[in-house]
Amino acid sequence: MFNWLRREDSNPTVGLDLGSWRSRRLSAQGLEASQSSAVLWDLSSNTPVELGDRAQALQGRHPSHWTFLRPFRHGLLADFDAAEELVRHLLEGQRGKLSVLASAPAMAGEIELQVFAEMLREAGCSSLCLLPSAACLAVAAAHPPPQYPAVAVLELGHQLMQATVFSRGTAVHQLQQRGGAEELTQRLQEHLLRRHWLAVGHTELEKLLGFISARSGREDWLEVRGKDLQSGLPRRLTVAAWELDRWVELSLQSILRMISQLLEETPPELLQVILNQGIFVGGGLSALQGLQEALSAQLSLPVHILPEPDLAVARGLATLLKDEETLDALIQSQVLAGRLG
Repeated sequence: MFNWLRREDSNPTVGLDLGSWRSRRLSAQGLEASQSSAVLWDLSSNTPVELGDRAQALQGRHPSHWTFLRPFRHGLLADFDAAEELVRHLLEGQRGKLSVLASAPAMAGEIELQVFAEMLREAGCSSLCLLPSAACLAVAAAHPPPQYPAVAVLELGHQLMQATVFSRGTAVHQLQQRGGAEELTQRLQEHLLRRHWLAVGHTELEKLLGFISARSGREDWLEVRGKDLQSGLPRRLTVAAWELDRWVELSLQSILRMISQLLEETPPELLQVILNQGIFVGGGLSALQGLQEALSAQLSLPVHILPEPDLAVARGLATLLKDEETLDALIQSQVLAGRLG
């Protein structure tokens, strides 16, 4: 389970949502900074060269003695030094002692959380409070766990999907599975390579992710630009929606299996509340066209996609920064089992 780390000398004033794709800094007023979770590292000098959006813009276009890093992978801290530099960059301009509320890595155990907390300390955070992203999602849905007998949330992140049932603030059941937007874009990329001999870059893949849909029978078409693998020259390809949408079905079935298993293992008293109330969904992949209708039809329960779903965790953190009562209730209800320190 998750663990807390909280110093009692001050209340959090800065929020950090450190994701595998983007990292954000929050205040009680909302989003203050957003950067790509990317670092370019010089192997010859063992120092960072570019951070955040500037590093992302140079991916695939940097010298061979630089390496492109993503400090957070699959809900875990993947590179301590790169993560520390990225957090420093995100906190640039902040002065004085920093009391930070951060979303905790989803798959982290106690040792991983100790390392995660140490990384934040080294980056300049003097006081820390770690909170699971699922709890932030519930707060963003205006259903803070301590105030509701049962809340079900589904987070569809860039590399990780997790479904959680809360009861009075405690995570009574949680399932996690690797997958998400990155896995789906990789399938699309491999399909274009195998079937059309077309190599596409990150910009085109993002366009594809916004085009594909969970709805069946679409007759739309999309122009995709890339490099022809036979000639090595640029090429344009017009591809049908149905050809790409069928890859969404694999991700959809994976999501449905995870939610079904979660509901099957939820106690009957809580399940009845969830069936009436529905499940709240956030994370980047939940912006997929037609996802809400597809999930509702298959599960026979209400599915609520949160507004700007990729910012749902960040909005939950911002809400908790100004709602000390709810934050304290989360601590007292032991959403995170135990303490670090």
